[in-house]
Amino acid sequence: MRTVLTFEAPAVARIVGVTATAPSLRPPYGLGEDLTEPCLYLIRDDGVYLGAHTETPIAEGETPRSLGWCVWAREADPARLDRDEVYEFGRRIFDGSDGIEALPLRMFTDALAAGRKYIRVTLTPKTVEVA
Repeated sequence: MRTVLTFEAPAVARIVGVTATAPSLRPPYGLGEDLTEPCLYLIRDDGVYLGAHTETPIAEGETPRSLGWCVWAREADPARLDRDEVYEFGRRIFDGSDGIEALPLRMFTDALAAGRKYIRVTLTPKTVEVA
């Protein structure tokens, strides 16, 4: 199965910048302690989104979303779409449960350099492409 996720390029550029300038990087639970290359996280919990790879402290009352440190896929944004549809879309990508995948930051910097309005992440069972 092939799935395409669409993200607004300016929002992706923002989280690439947050990650590129982060004072420290820490892998999330389950991805291993040896993940030291800067990356963006493809996350499925409440929708499907890209998240910044940073250990930067967050002030009380702020969230990664309020800071612009994550960007939801147009196909799976619970703020814009029916929650049941978002849930089913995300479930197909991550085999029914929440999930997280680390995608190298360079994949996104290369795609952003092309000057596109949208960044597309194409997923297959064995590959990930960013353009």
